[in-house]
This record gives sequence, structure tokens and C-alpha cells, in this order.
Amino acid sequence: MVGEQGSDGGGAAELITAELITAGLTPVRAAYESSADSWADGPQRMYRALADALIALAAVPLGGATVLDLGAGTGVAGQAALAAGAREVVAADLAVGMLRWCPAELHPVAADAIALPFRDGSFDLVLAAFSLSHLGSLAAGLAEVRRVGRAIAAELQAEGVPFVVLDSQAELEPDLRRDDRCYLIGDASDEAVLRQARIDRARGLICAVDSDAENVFITIVARSLSADLLIVARAAREHSADRLYRAGATHVVSPYVTSGRRMASLAIRPQVVEFFDVARAGSPGPRLEEIEVNERSALVGWRLQDLSGSAVPLLVRHPDGQLVASPPADLQLRAGDVLVVFGAADDLRPLGG
Repeated sequence: MVGEQGSDGGGAAELITAELITAGLTPVRAAYESSADSWADGPQRMYRALADALIALAAVPLGGATVLDLGAGTGVAGQAALAAGAREVVAADLAVGMLRWCPAELHPVAADAIALPFRDGSFDLVLAAFSLSHLGSLAAGLAEVRRVGRAIAAELQAEGVPFVVLDSQAELEPDLRRDDRCYLIGDASDEAVLRQARIDRARGLICAVDSDAENVFITIVARSLSADLLIVARAAREHSADRLYRAGATHVVSPYVTSGRRMASLAIRPQVVEFFDVARAGSPGPRLEEIEVNERSALVGWRLQDLSGSAVPLLVRHPDGQLVASPPADLQLRAGDVLVVFGAADDLRPLGG
């Protein structure tokens, strides 16, 4: 808890202990704890820029001020206040899990704002830069943290690909049941859990955990169990991509980079982006599909003109990486080729069989 200031209201608050001030906040605290890594890994740089802008608009001079930062999280707003000349900052949030990213110089304290034992006039400025009203439902907060995983599951289901969802949060089990998902509650970095999910039979693994460090560890374990497994991993921070590749990831995706590229593409070539959205797997009507021609495929030795149906071959990638756009009708497929075609789903099924 935090010590009370003197009756004159002057001077900085003295931090006595970081013990929790209030009781009965366990569900809220658990929600924050589960999202702490994601909060620090992803949005921190963006929030720092917003915090600097907020401090620049402060209604009182920051020089020598005593500041209370509510909903401090990683402490970006408090750090911006110190950088602007504040004499002392007290950072308050609901959970130790969030405040473990907060520098000690901000005097972090886990508490509900309404229970902080400060008298009127204790602070020159109170910041609530990034406090969240956190929904009527705490389960909704946890579900929001896993929005990427839900989107992945929806796409796989639309394409008819069987999959298993792994999640360590038992409280999400009702949501998984409601969505009619095949799931397993457990730690995805645990070798036994991956074996139970039958990783030996899986074509691929998608690591969409909010912590880059955890995604690296999951990738290492999964790669040790399956040398040929296709692993797609999420990276919140740019420098994490190289670590994930070295850990064994086949592909690494940054949601922030990907969304930025998509927004730029929509501004530059919107019709092309719309075409790829309409033509993605699971959508009604014609769609794009890739067909891998492995050594056991019946397509080995076939010429493109031998393919039945009205599907249009758009691209062939040979094993050496060579790309052949608008391939000629007499091009002969060989083992290791990847064929990209465009056509109706009924025309594509025989090709992928």
C-alpha cells in the first residue's frame, strides 16, 4: 500500500509496500495477468508515442510536479511525465502482472484507483491515459486477447480443414464449446500436450500466442517433435521474427506489419485486394488455390492442358524457386512443383485429390 501524505499536501507520496490494497479483484487481476505479455510485446511503442502527446497537452506544468498514473500498465505515461520534468510519479494498476513491466522509479502499486489512500491535493496531476473500462464481462476481455486465434479458427473452418485449438486458459472452455471447436486445454509448449494433440499427424502448427517468447519456445518444442511440420508463428516485435526463424518457424507473421501493408495496398490498388479477398478459400464462387505436386501425386508428369475442368492455371513454382507466370499449356508438372489455379471449387477438388 501507499503511505499518506502530510496534512499540508506537499511532498511526494512515500511507497511503503507493494501489497495489494483491495480484495475481491481476483477475476479482473487474472484477466490482466493473462494479457500482460501481449501488452508489453505489442502496443508499448505505440502507447509511448500517445503518452508523449498527452503529456504535451497537460493542463499544469510538469516541472517538479507529483503525478498519479492510473491504469499505468507498462508505465509509459508515467515515464513520459518523468521525462517532462515531473518530480515523482506513482503508477497504479489492478495487477502485479501488468506492473512487472513498470520501472521501479514509478513506485508501482497494485490497487483499485478508488481505494488508494491519498488525500485531496496529494497530486498536481492525475493521468488516466490508457485506463480501460474493461467491458461488462471479464471473459470478453480474455477473448479479445485471443482475437487472432479466433480469426484463424474461422478461416480454417471455412476451408474445411480439421484442426485442434490449444489454450492454457481453462476459463475459455465454455467459449470453445459454444463455437463447437475441437480443443485441448493445456500448455502448447509442453511436449506431452503437443503429442496428445497428435502433432505427429499434423500438416502444420500456427503459433498465435500473444507472447513472442512463448511462441519461440512452442516453435522449438514443436520442431523437435516434427522435422517436416509447417510452422506459422506470430511475432509482435520486429526483432522476434529472426528468433522465430532460428527456432524453426517456416513462416513468421507480424500482425502490425501485415495490417500496415494491407492498408497501404487498399489505398494503392483496392481492386486487387478486393479480388484476393473474394477469391480466398472458403468464399463462394471462384477462388484461388495452390496445389502441391509431391512425389506420390497423380499429377506428376501431367501437362497443364491435361487438367480437367475450367480451372485456370496462373502460376507454377518449381522446386528451385523459379516462378512461371501464365504457364504454357504444354508445361509438364514434376514432383516438388506448386501450381496456383483459379476456378470454381468443384473444378479444384479433383486436382487437389
